[in-house]
Amino acid sequence: MRAALALALASMVATAAPVALAADRDGNFKIRGLGNRTCAQLLEDRAEDPARGVAYAAWMNGYFTAVNQYVKNTYDLTPDLDAELLGRLVVRFCTGYPEETVWAAVGVISRDFAPVRQARKADPITLTNGEHTATVQKETLRRVQIQLKRHGHYTSTVDGVYGPGTRAAIEAYQSSKDGMEVTGVPDPTTVAALLFD
Repeated sequence: MRAALALALASMVATAAPVALAADRDGNFKIRGLGNRTCAQLLEDRAEDPARGVAYAAWMNGYFTAVNQYVKNTYDLTPDLDAELLGRLVVRFCTGYPEETVWAAVGVISRDFAPVRQARKADPITLTNGEHTATVQKETLRRVQIQLKRHGHYTSTVDGVYGPGTRAAIEAYQSSKDGMEVTGVPDPTTVAALLFD
């Protein structure tokens, strides 16, 4: 799995733009910290003490920061998604593949997010619907509108503007998903669901 994942990540980097990958001449490199632990160990650690999840989240954020720094045309690999949601994605992967490492789990998520990464820095916008708020990039909101249109919930112009039509479309999409809270804003759970639905 490690060799296949390294190849997949190299492919992600290559398609993003040329950048040198650091490793020895055989393609090996040192994985530090919690990335060496197995998914089974991560799940056990979290079950014993949920606060241990904070250490895993910190390791994961460091990994994503390195990707943001070293992969060309990548400002943010996981735009507008918080550490809690990313942690849930890692846990979901680890539940299915307990023998894999945390490094492998985060690498798979990185590969999956590469096509929707944010290429350039943009000012975030805060959207409100009653008591619900979400802070996203305009480009993320535009992508949400595209996906909502694809699902038949949005019929207006894809412009990255949060208006009544976008809010109603988000509410309709959220209502169509079992267990998803209906907020009317593109919160991290909704954004992730739409980008990968």
